[in-house]
Amino acid sequence: MDNEEKVYSFTAKVGRDELFRFHFYSVYCNMQGVIAIILSVLMAVICVMSWGKINPGLSVLLIIAAVYYPVYKPIAILAKSAVQSKNEAFVNGIVYTADKRGVTVKVGEEQARFSWSNVTRLVKRRQEVYLYTGRLFAYIISREQGGEALEGMLGLLADYKPEYDEQEPEEGDAENDI
Repeated sequence: MDNEEKVYSFTAKVGRDELFRFHFYSVYCNMQGVIAIILSVLMAVICVMSWGKINPGLSVLLIIAAVYYPVYKPIAILAKSAVQSKNEAFVNGIVYTADKRGVTVKVGEEQARFSWSNVTRLVKRRQEVYLYTGRLFAYIISREQGGEALEGMLGLLADYKPEYDEQEPEEGDAENDI
């Protein structure tokens, strides 16, 4: 039996840790995140080099600006993830069913279907897969919970979205745009 005849189904719950990794990835693993970290380091260097030479209020502002992205933002992301993880859909799990036509996503009694052509991006990480169906909308799927059914679903994606180049993550995390 080849992928054309197969149906893969699994349920995936999304917890605080999965949400934290997704939000952290969204904020820091792009050009905006790199620039923000560079600016934070630059602000810290300016603060240290100008300590005592400039107005103390400006020094305090530089310290606040320097710690925003590397310290405050991850804490805020963790708090946001903890609140979001209590959402009924994440607690009860999302049922994914994939076949040659696409994926059906069921949450409670509601369900939606999207075809493989609606997948705009796939990000494979060590512990999760992010399946984007829009610029800002992604399904977060734990590799552990998806197991072989997730791998089968990714095989269907490779079959029905030909420009997709299937690559496994290396030692770090990998990103595949399709």
